[in-house]
Amino acid sequence: MERKKYDLDVASTRMRCILFYLTLILLPLLAGVICLCIGRFATTPAETLAALGRILTRGVEQGDNLAKIIRDMRLPRIAMAILVGGGLSAAGLAFQSLFGTGLGSILILTDHQLLKAQLILQCRTFLSGQIGHVPLLLS
Repeated sequence: MERKKYDLDVASTRMRCILFYLTLILLPLLAGVICLCIGRFATTPAETLAALGRILTRGVEQGDNLAKIIRDMRLPRIAMAILVGGGLSAAGLAFQSLFGTGLGSILILTDHQLLKAQLILQCRTFLSGQIGHVPLLLS
């Protein structure tokens, strides 16, 4: 009887795609659980997950301090981090697509892209009603 050999070839496109998406899902979940455990009232991951289960099934009961801390302080902190991170990624995407750069750094903009930036700054200043002018980016 021949044994089947399972070779995890990371170079294959399908395996790389699966590993990539697993990493994108598992790392933020792991970071969220770690952030739920960290604070002035430190807990273990098992206690934290048990408290989350109690919150989801029964809500916060009288005297359950850990569940109250997680629901009122730590979950909103993690939700705000997710929203801010999403906003920053959307802003970065808009910046890169607007200026047509591969990397969104002002240091690598070409003359044509600097003229686009100048036009955007002039329009923003004009539409906001501010008096004055934006100094030219190219001299």
